[in-house]
Amino acid sequence: MTTKIGSVSIEGLKRLKAFYNSGKTDELIKAYENSSILIKPEEIIELELSAELPNLRTGGNEEDIKKEDEINTIKLHQSLATLTPAEASSIGIWVWFTHVYYWNYMRVRWPVPHSGGRTSLENFISTHYFIKGQNTRSFIRNGIARLWWYGYLSVNNGEYLNTAILLRQLDIASQLLERSQGRNKDIRNIFFQKLLHFKDKFLEKGNDSRNRVRIFAKKINMFGSFHLIDSFPQKELEDTFDKIIGEVLEEVP
Repeated sequence: MTTKIGSVSIEGLKRLKAFYNSGKTDELIKAYENSSILIKPEEIIELELSAELPNLRTGGNEEDIKKEDEINTIKLHQSLATLTPAEASSIGIWVWFTHVYYWNYMRVRWPVPHSGGRTSLENFISTHYFIKGQNTRSFIRNGIARLWWYGYLSVNNGEYLNTAILLRQLDIASQLLERSQGRNKDIRNIFFQKLLHFKDKFLEKGNDSRNRVRIFAKKINMFGSFHLIDSFPQKELEDTFDKIIGEVLEEVP
């Protein structure tokens, strides 16, 4: 069934933010655990955008959640494939998704914490249910926006072979989005290929792997700031990435 996509109005966003900033802690927890939707009908703007939105899966242990995130990423991005990065940078759309259409999913996948204090609670809600800040990292922390952006980053000619690599280590997503070169599809594809080829160094658990990914992304971005990467032949670009990987492995063996 096709659904009209909505966006929460500026007034609605202000009211919700005022609520989680100043509302009583017990009321805040109750509101984000209750089935009643917090958005008022008059605070929803109907956009000229519609899609057959998928049911999102959730539950299980850590490995199940990773697999479900991968499935949800593919399904949601496919259903919203016509959404542009500019449109996907709208806060109102994702707040509509988290507080209205996928409200039930969010309360299971991202249940609000009961411990950690007031600051922790506010930070959790602003991070996962809203968009905390204007930087790109904020969008991949939102409970629904993250799925679309993961799909956008990993899809290649309609195939999602890179999605599992991207979700293996979430630092990969943040490093790609935070650096300008990560918005180049050719660079992303080679980036994924090299991570998979050297998976024992970049995709295993632990701080060393995360550090290598960060350094790798940083060096690619630095190289791109001094060279017109778009003009590089594919083979030359791949050779350059291999050279950078060699530098990374010298720094973090």
